[in-house]
Amino acid sequence: MGEVAPAIYFLCMIDFVKGNFTCILNFLLKGSIKKRGKMTTSSKSRKLTVKEDIKIVFCRHVAAIGIITISFGAFAFFLQRNVLIYGAMGFAFSIALGYLLRSLDSTIKTSEDIESCANMPCLGNISLIKKEFKDKNDNSSTSYQRNYSYVSEDFKKAETLILNSYSGEEPLKTFVISSFIPKEGKSFMATNIAIAFANSGEETLLIDGDMRKGSLNKIFNIDRDKGLSNALAGASLFHEVVVPTEVDNLSLLPLGAVSPNPIKLLKGSKIKDILSEARTKFKKIIIDTSPVLSVTDALFFGSECDGLVFVAKAGVTSFQHITEAKQMIEGKVNILGALLNGVESKKGKH
Repeated sequence: MGEVAPAIYFLCMIDFVKGNFTCILNFLLKGSIKKRGKMTTSSKSRKLTVKEDIKIVFCRHVAAIGIITISFGAFAFFLQRNVLIYGAMGFAFSIALGYLLRSLDSTIKTSEDIESCANMPCLGNISLIKKEFKDKNDNSSTSYQRNYSYVSEDFKKAETLILNSYSGEEPLKTFVISSFIPKEGKSFMATNIAIAFANSGEETLLIDGDMRKGSLNKIFNIDRDKGLSNALAGASLFHEVVVPTEVDNLSLLPLGAVSPNPIKLLKGSKIKDILSEARTKFKKIIIDTSPVLSVTDALFFGSECDGLVFVAKAGVTSFQHITEAKQMIEGKVNILGALLNGVESKKGKH
């Protein structure tokens, strides 16, 4: 019986850690990430608080913390020492080790990182298209769903999760796709999410709302002389700047001429008029706009839409980026969740 007791103790502690520890932690640290101050485009980044750092350590290393703590306790049990003291030592050691690992790499890696540590729904994992599998003569984002079946599957799943993330009385119709920082793949994601909706038979409009670096016209090989900026300035009508694409059921509203003062255009009433007219002609309207931590464009677009979907990139987006972006727009824009781009997958074969 004496030999069985340590095993029972060990198994019970594992069950407790797996079943309750994360819930208790979230309860204790609930609300640790609050809105702090008004929207700002300052380049100075706020450091995460100790409480936020510890929460991330727990979320990412809860299993390791549990195992180390239990191991110390089991060791004390065998030596007939004070189990609580040794357990506390193991707990403290595991926290210190986790904090060290956290300081070495603070980037998002998995959907669990987004959901548990960043308190944001993950709306899908998009597999990384490895360079060796890409066609050197094919640089179009629109081709990935045709030539890479696993990517098409990822976006179909994301389409469903995005629709289910909206809790309004009417079905989701207009939403913004933005990122936290540049180079996270927001335009690639917006393009392929729009294609997924169009392939489902819904008339879809993709709007290039990146007011400074719009590039969707290049993806679809469409002239950018006239577009959203012209319509916002009152120089063109909505129907004059919307153009069909090579994808069935998908139309594009390109950026048009880059405005020297895009904020002035977005502050006007034209954006409401454009989206109102678009709603009468399209079932789904997707707006690709600038990164949230770069400029305030996403706030202007998001406040006029049903919601906003973030794009995070595995190994690039940090927990601090997510924290800062949430503080900036939470309460002003309906955050639907985040798509995780660049996820390593065994399915990545041409």
